[in-house]
Amino acid sequence: MKESHILMMIMIITIIIAGCKKKETTDDSTLDTTEHHNYVQILPDGFNPVMTYIFSGNYSITDKQPWSGVSSSTVVISGSNALQILALAGRKGSGGPADWFKTNVSAAINSQSLTGLPDELNFAFTGTLTIDGNSYPVTLGQGHPELTTFNNWWIGGPGWTIGNDSIKTPDGKYVFFGDVNLKAMDYQFGVREK
Repeated sequence: MKESHILMMIMIITIIIAGCKKKETTDDSTLDTTEHHNYVQILPDGFNPVMTYIFSGNYSITDKQPWSGVSSSTVVISGSNALQILALAGRKGSGGPADWFKTNVSAAINSQSLTGLPDELNFAFTGTLTIDGNSYPVTLGQGHPELTTFNNWWIGGPGWTIGNDSIKTPDGKYVFFGDVNLKAMDYQFGVREK
């Protein structure tokens, strides 16, 4: 009878120890997978165009992040009709979306008017931007600059070219720019006629 008590005590202790074992975690278990409303706006400068955006359905996002698509609308900002694009997506930077962005643009600029190409993005997507009847393939992406608390945006497309702190549509009719003085919102681009 003593042996069965000892055996029973060993089994109970084993069960207690197994239940107290620290849960192992991986990078995936601590990954924030919250879906956010990510807005980017295009504001006309010196003219009042009709602008529309149609999402192509093509996108890239960091692995295991949520994605629910893209929509657009017209909003009035400072008396002008601006284009607002909304991406419902998670925010986690990685090289995958940045590499995908690079394959879809010939040139790009970010919302702080820095030309070049991003190393990491949270996500990127393509579509068609139409300004007063002129249509352009466009790629947009959201990143997160180092040592900052905000997310910024990138814009570009195939056939687009770099200007002076700006980027031009393939036909050269329109110039897009960010905020050189960093006074505007980090999710806005300006557009003016060339």
